[in-house]
Amino acid sequence: MLTVPQTAALLRTFDNILILTHVRPDGDTVGCAAALCAGLRSLGKTAFLLPNPELTDTTAPYFRPYEAPECFTPDKVVSTDIATVGLFPENARPYAERVDLAIDHHPSFESFGRENIVRPEAAACGELIYDILSDLGPITPEMALPLYVAVSTDTGCFAYANTTAQTHAVAAALLRTGIDYQTVNKVFFRTKSRRRMQLEAAILNDCTFYDRDRVAVLSVPPPYPTIFMIHLPFRTARPYRAGRSPAGDTAHCRICRGRIPAGAGGSVHTPPAPTGEGPCRTAYQWCRR
Repeated sequence: MLTVPQTAALLRTFDNILILTHVRPDGDTVGCAAALCAGLRSLGKTAFLLPNPELTDTTAPYFRPYEAPECFTPDKVVSTDIATVGLFPENARPYAERVDLAIDHHPSFESFGRENIVRPEAAACGELIYDILSDLGPITPEMALPLYVAVSTDTGCFAYANTTAQTHAVAAALLRTGIDYQTVNKVFFRTKSRRRMQLEAAILNDCTFYDRDRVAVLSVPPPYPTIFMIHLPFRTARPYRAGRSPAGDTAHCRICRGRIPAGAGGSVHTPPAPTGEGPCRTAYQWCRR
């Protein structure tokens, strides 16, 4: 496993670099990839991001300026915030055996790269990318802005329990570059679409209280699971890579702890049902992540 100085030294030897992000890309993988690409370009390197078909309207503006043209053929491949090749988008699968450097922060990281660096204690992969870029040279606003997206989104705007003093230190350093962090906070944490507001209203209108009103169970009433294409993750007995639960895995509802049967991947399961347990009426689907 590489150290930060070793990783920076390795990146200095790279050129014609393609950077990969994971399926259903969040702010951390997009922000890390964009910041790393900006940092490599500042060194005179040719670097691009592999197009990701699942970008959202909020993450796309940070990704698009670095998107690779169709004709680009990389000499080196780097992944950011990807724990396993099972999280590669379909168009990244051809590079599964070609990752020269994998950078991640998940404890489940599978060290699939030829060289690897991981920091499980980091709240976001953006913290690790920040240290690597700092070793390569000064952090510019072009790097700092996507890094702020990475760190803030993986910590829920610094509200999640994974937030540490180091997280705040990195964020403070990024703010000192003069980035427009207010817009990031507004777009990612203070703005809701009309569809989301309608969904939340339906959920809140139908919530049920238990234990002298100390516990509220929120369910997704029909027909919203179909209308909004809801995909909610499960807790599983062991990790899996594909979009289907392996035989023998047992999943449990995160709300009511009712059991979801093994092999339910690919279809929506709405408990209670003959094969499920628990009072929750929320719709579920196996998460590919």
